[in-house]
Amino acid sequence: MSAPRMLPLRSPDRVVLFPDDLPAMAATVVATERASATLLLDDGGMPARMLHRRRGAVERHHDGRRFRGEGDIAMAEGRRGRVREDTIVFHFRPPSRRAEPRTNAVLPVTVVPLDAPLAPSRALTLDVSPHGALVRVPMQLDPGNTVQMHLQLPGEDLPIPAAGAVVRRTDDGLLGVHLDKMRPHDRDLVESWLRGNAG
Repeated sequence: MSAPRMLPLRSPDRVVLFPDDLPAMAATVVATERASATLLLDDGGMPARMLHRRRGAVERHHDGRRFRGEGDIAMAEGRRGRVREDTIVFHFRPPSRRAEPRTNAVLPVTVVPLDAPLAPSRALTLDVSPHGALVRVPMQLDPGNTVQMHLQLPGEDLPIPAAGAVVRRTDDGLLGVHLDKMRPHDRDLVESWLRGNAG
């Protein structure tokens, strides 16, 4: 079994935490171990107890590059054994292709900006996973912008709704979107479709 892949992190790096099925949130690295990082959540973030035992991802942008690690979230112990509500420990785990199947997939999708004064736009995906997509869309969105997406899977009558944040934009206008809000049944549909169509 491969060792967990630790991101190049140190205090006081700024990162974005993506808990599964919850909104993304900003945090600051306060300590690191061989395969974990202790993160101080920004004010107004979700209490640590709501994040405990969830899976998720941590991303850091540095010198134009994006670093991402998957892992598990746990509450952090403070003084006198009390749990801290503003701090979590992120335990990195090895990437698993089976847990996160990916495939090149050109699928129709409607992108609805949630925090930018832009009209909804029809677009096409280039790559899809249960927690994200690479999208070619004719609108100007930046990393951090939040969007609602309606993905049309072949064989499904209704599009699958999901929401998340833009995490990267390529020089040729492609958007990488992390989808942290999707109904479990819909995520299972995407996962099943990917397993059946991944090359």
